[in-house]
Amino acid sequence: MLPDGRAVWAERTASRARLILVEPGKDPSPLINSTEETAGPMTPVGSDQVAFMIGPQPRHTVALAALSNDRITRRLSFDRGEVTALATSPDAETLYCVGGGAVLVRAVLGGRAPQDSPW
Repeated sequence: MLPDGRAVWAERTASRARLILVEPGKDPSPLINSTEETAGPMTPVGSDQVAFMIGPQPRHTVALAALSNDRITRRLSFDRGEVTALATSPDAETLYCVGGGAVLVRAVLGGRAPQDSPW
């Protein structure tokens, strides 16, 4: 569930994964305008972005997309194994990524997050 009340779910069609945005009174549509596969885990980032996995299996890239225009704003590589969970801090400045037996921390807008760990 996104902060504005819309929902996102994962869908698989013709062996292709993608995230679908759903809102009342409208037809479901892809979360972002991209030909790349998109999948969970995913998490809202503040009130205006969402973080999710992008690319073919095994997915090793976390993408951040603006909800206002459905476009990717940032990509973060993750080479520590399969990502099993994503979360953000309440102030939306820190992204937590769980995978490969570790929790990695990354500043969302660059700079340094508390206890920033290398990816």
